[in-house]
Amino acid sequence: MTPWWYHPALGAIVAAFVGSQVLPGSTAIWIVAVGIMLLPVLTITYNRRYGVSTTQPAGSRGKRLLLTLLAILILAMVSSLAIKFLAFSPWWGLIPAVSALLATVVLGRRYDDALRDELGGRTGRA
Repeated sequence: MTPWWYHPALGAIVAAFVGSQVLPGSTAIWIVAVGIMLLPVLTITYNRRYGVSTTQPAGSRGKRLLLTLLAILILAMVSSLAIKFLAFSPWWGLIPAVSALLATVVLGRRYDDALRDELGGRTGRA
């Protein structure tokens, strides 16, 4: 079972990646750099504490959820970049950032459920 803090922490890092794109100057570069450093810390902490590591989905449901999440995150990133290039207020960047956070938490937990079902040989939910 994935700990309660894992998906919110991952979602916060993803939201920082997405939201930082609307910021001026080199701020985005620094936020992305910190996020890149935090991702391995998060995954290594999880792996060491719980002894679980997966590198790919175990079945079709997990794969669909992972691809859906990836599509949402790409759309959120493109939206943030569009907000910046169209010179909208940076506050609009909160919409794709929060969307990325929520998608990461919700779909991440659903992915965990699917992975457990698929590894256990159960058919799982559609």
